[in-house]
Amino acid sequence: MAQHDESAREYDAQSRQYEWHGPEVLFGLAFEYVSAGETLLDMGIGTGLSALPFSKAGLSIVGIDASSDMLDVCRSKNAAWELKKHDILVTPLPCPEGGFDHVIACGVFHLIEKLDPLVAEASRVLKEKGTFVFTFEKHRVGADDAFRFAREKCRSGWMRIPPRRFSATARATSNVFSVRTGSLS
Repeated sequence: MAQHDESAREYDAQSRQYEWHGPEVLFGLAFEYVSAGETLLDMGIGTGLSALPFSKAGLSIVGIDASSDMLDVCRSKNAAWELKKHDILVTPLPCPEGGFDHVIACGVFHLIEKLDPLVAEASRVLKEKGTFVFTFEKHRVGADDAFRFAREKCRSGWMRIPPRRFSATARATSNVFSVRTGSLS
């Protein structure tokens, strides 16, 4: 049984009760980079909370999650074009190289100890100049740690961050980051 199978039906209500706004902030950060008709991979789509605004904006969503129950809830919302039951910790992901304009991971990374393989997978499946938007939960990884993590990935060549965008994001939310891959020309 996947981690969230038991709480899938209550997940959305719990998110509202805790006043968690990660999906809205994530969409707001990515909005200027997305266009209708583009493709998006949601790593850990869960009930589709984060995918839904992108779907409503006209993007084709592919979602991956290990929880059948979470995927059932997501399916009932029509939040994604395709849903795949797969543990995102098992790489490579069942996705084509360079197959997506955007990748998101919202409310997922705080559950994972080693993020390098997931960041590498996001880089692998993104098209040139793709956008990777992800969250870090404050209680697990502080803003300084998240900032260092993302900068390290940039230095290693996995991704590039528009400097003004990253700085504004880090200061504004402390835990949500917008990253663009490839050349920023």
